[in-house]
Amino acid sequence: MEFKTPSGSAITDPLATAGGAVAGAMLSKATVGLIHNPVASEDAETIKKDENALLFKRAGLTAVGLAAAMFITGKDGLTTAAKGAGIGIAVVQSLEIIKVLASRGGVTADPAASKAKKALANAVGLGCPCNGGLNASRRRRRQTGRLNAPVYAFSNMDKFAPAAKSLESLGSGGGLDKWAAKQLLAA
Repeated sequence: MEFKTPSGSAITDPLATAGGAVAGAMLSKATVGLIHNPVASEDAETIKKDENALLFKRAGLTAVGLAAAMFITGKDGLTTAAKGAGIGIAVVQSLEIIKVLASRGGVTADPAASKAKKALANAVGLGCPCNGGLNASRRRRRQTGRLNAPVYAFSNMDKFAPAAKSLESLGSGGGLDKWAAKQLLAA
């Protein structure tokens, strides 16, 4: 292996390939959004069928990307970018397929797992505990009876309400509740 100063096509070809790969990856994600409408259902069987349909669509896009990378011929920059786009499509969709299949196979981002299992979970895109796979929020809601959404406690919001000095008619105390009551009366 030798390192030389790059010039000409040694610079433009990798840039065109990388740019095409990024564009192809973005295009493939947009295409999945256009060709797949997730099913809003609580039924586990319906959710599984929806996930399987998405896997087949992703496999089709992977095949299209690989075919584009293999069958496009030429030596110019546009051809190189088009091959890179095919590679980007195939890589992104393959990673999404692997992520779903690994999630089904029991690969999780368990904090108590061994370093090898954590590394595997990170490698397949399951390293973040927020990644529960497809329809994770529906499964979570089904298991816990609630959706994991932020809960706001307004009881400690008094420090954000106007002081009682500016609202003399509210009495000695200020607070958000009294300020809101004043706003409702004024409306």
